[in-house]
Amino acid sequence: MKYGRINPFEHKLDVIDAGDFSMAQRMCGLEPGRVDHGHLWRNPGGFGGVAIVVDEHSLRVPKATQRYFAIGRRLYAGAALLYAFDEYGNTIDYEDPAADVSPAWFGSADEVERAIEAGHVIRPFRAISGRIVWEWAG
Repeated sequence: MKYGRINPFEHKLDVIDAGDFSMAQRMCGLEPGRVDHGHLWRNPGGFGGVAIVVDEHSLRVPKATQRYFAIGRRLYAGAALLYAFDEYGNTIDYEDPAADVSPAWFGSADEVERAIEAGHVIRPFRAISGRIVWEWAG
């Protein structure tokens, strides 16, 4: 199965071929069971889409050792796996992620903070019952 792999340390998006989803995560440097999943988008009419997998604590890694990227206005940190899914939610080959995804690369937390202040990136936060319990501080 083909997946997209994001390496923000090298500012690189490429295609990997893995035998299964767990192997794909490991090939990206992610540890299955210690990840977060999110949808990047759904195709018009709900017919499939693209999702992302990142380390669950990637935004909390010491800023001096972390690298960041944004897709649209969303900030991500560390390595990531991209996968495509069909209208039933089944993972399908993702032949050309570069045709769909153009990450904005950041070399430091200071660069991210400038992008947030300029309104290009949304400041990440976590809320429970509408109350912010964590907010990314560059």
